[in-house]
Amino acid sequence: MKILLSACFVLLQFSIFSQNWTSYYSDSKVQIDFAKVDFTDKKHGLHHERLVFRYTNKSNDELVLQFSRVLAYNQQELAHSPESDFELILAPNSSSSYSKEFERNKTYYIFVKDYNGFIKKKLTSFDIINIISK
Repeated sequence: MKILLSACFVLLQFSIFSQNWTSYYSDSKVQIDFAKVDFTDKKHGLHHERLVFRYTNKSNDELVLQFSRVLAYNQQELAHSPESDFELILAPNSSSSYSKEFERNKTYYIFVKDYNGFIKKKLTSFDIINIISK
């Protein structure tokens, strides 16, 4: 029974983080993809939708990826905030994406909407700008 429960947990974790990725940006060095997921944290009473990201280094060298995000909620663009500028290091020919490990790291997700109805704002658009890969 314990093995069956463990197997179910592993399959559940896999299904939570298996996404249908959409390509957002691609050049000769880097690719940025996004997908929609439902996020639930029963302990804190959270249930909302997120856009999650995968960053892929297509080169044979370590890559420093820098970028900014512009978000609009309810058709109003947000002013510049510390959460709009990001930097990450990608190993050669590798990807880094949203996972349980990064579920609180805003480099890997954007809040879309709250299913509990507590937060009234809803993401209406996003853009990734000033993409620099060096």
